[in-house]
Amino acid sequence: MRFLLDTDAVSEPARRHPSRRFMARLAKYAGELAVSSISVGEIVFGARRAPGGQRYLHYLTETVLPHVAVLPIDVAVATRYGELRAVLERGGTPLADLDLLIAATALAHDLALVTGNRRHFERIGGLDLADWFADRAAR
Repeated sequence: MRFLLDTDAVSEPARRHPSRRFMARLAKYAGELAVSSISVGEIVFGARRAPGGQRYLHYLTETVLPHVAVLPIDVAVATRYGELRAVLERGGTPLADLDLLIAATALAHDLALVTGNRRHFERIGGLDLADWFADRAAR
């Protein structure tokens, strides 16, 4: 594995007009992708509260999960989470717990994080951010 897909990255192919650059990278690195169990939970939550959410649940269970590794919150991830949270709070720049858990997963597994929410994660030292969304603004 080389890349951890953030929740927005997992959801990108289900958009009406997904980023062409993102889709090309997704195809190129198809065998090197993982998602956090946190992202799975976020997608299920979003699907359960949205009208027509069954389409997203079907997408998740039929298209995504059979093709990526789902990484759990284990001791290594939990330890990184605690370290990150302490550093960010001490610096006065806290981050939402779910985002911290996703970042901790990427760090614990030495993966680049693919996200369209770079500003959420840029303050985390040592986190490799992969920009697959450069053409998003062109839509």
